[in-house]
Amino acid sequence: MKKLILLSAFSLLLMAGFAASSHAQGMDTTFKPHWTLNGQLFADYYYVMSADTFAGKKGGTYYEPNTNISSTANTRYYQAFDLRRVQLGANYWFTPNIISKFLLEHESGAAGSASPTGGGDVLADAKRGMYVKEASVTFVNALPMANVIFGQQATNVFSVDEGLMGYRNLEKTIVDQRGMSEAGSNDLGIQLAGNFDEDKNFGYSALISNGSGAKDEVDKYKAYTGEVYAKFMDKHIVIDVSGDYMDKANATTTINKDTIKNVAQSNSLVKAAAIYTSSVITGGVVYAMHTLKGQSGTTSGGDAEQTGLSIFVRGQIIEKQLNFFARYDIFDPDSKESTDNALGRKENFLIVAIDWTPDAAAQNVHVMPNLWMDMFKDKSSANASYESIMVPRLTFSYKF
Repeated sequence: MKKLILLSAFSLLLMAGFAASSHAQGMDTTFKPHWTLNGQLFADYYYVMSADTFAGKKGGTYYEPNTNISSTANTRYYQAFDLRRVQLGANYWFTPNIISKFLLEHESGAAGSASPTGGGDVLADAKRGMYVKEASVTFVNALPMANVIFGQQATNVFSVDEGLMGYRNLEKTIVDQRGMSEAGSNDLGIQLAGNFDEDKNFGYSALISNGSGAKDEVDKYKAYTGEVYAKFMDKHIVIDVSGDYMDKANATTTINKDTIKNVAQSNSLVKAAAIYTSSVITGGVVYAMHTLKGQSGTTSGGDAEQTGLSIFVRGQIIEKQLNFFARYDIFDPDSKESTDNALGRKENFLIVAIDWTPDAAAQNVHVMPNLWMDMFKDKSSANASYESIMVPRLTFSYKF
């Protein structure tokens, strides 16, 4: 009942905002509805120098999916040209304050993969497919200094650090890469995003969504995502705090031959980022903790807790022509369990790159030689040794 009352009050507030927004639009006699097109490409040539659990393009992406996949003769020295991401979208302005967005996307990988890094969009005949990444409508200034977005849309749980870190064309942020967010980078729902001040130094967002990404909903549970950020020192220092929460179906587990029914399960994320940014150099740190309530791999009915720390720096070598990027992550799939690999091994991830813009007049075209590397540490008493995954790549990227 309380949820229904809150939803009704929220709806009335939105309608009042839409009415005020529509009145303001009626004064503009020069505006004409129009389209814009947008798209981007991430393409690689990669060569797998070493791989302990790499399944190759025949079995998945070439970073560790946190499952014990046996290495095969095809893993090491595997090489290929790859379209890692292809996007094509269109935005339409009905009015200055009502904007629709539509985006199709393809990501490489194995069809139907259950990896936390996400499955690929490969059709049954092994051809590249595309899916609806975004289909939304934005009501600009529906509320004072705030937009309302409805539909399949980008989320804000790690948008600030991803935007300032840059180089999504090389790798996802640690939260996205490790599958630590319930809403993920894109979900179907309704979002309120705005600012507390006219200068946009302080902002927020709140989202209610399915929690199933771009897939159809399969249960009654919803993801609740929130974010606040602040910018200081003429926007050179950015602090961002975000998180999400989602209930899961209760589970049945057994302890000492006694069955315990209805163990409550839920997933929750808390993430904080602190970043310094300028035209010459940008660097920062991101910390995330993902609690999997009732989902311990070793203690029946216990909790698991994923933790991740990411440090990055990017900077200018030659203005508008040559830049560099480096990032180092530490990820523990269950920091509550220090002696068992039930939810995976500890991982240290490294990526370093040189970013060359062949033509200063085309700043959205990049050629980037880079090294992608994931290193593993056994958490069990066996103290087993695992070979790192080391992948030199030559990445081409553009957007328009």
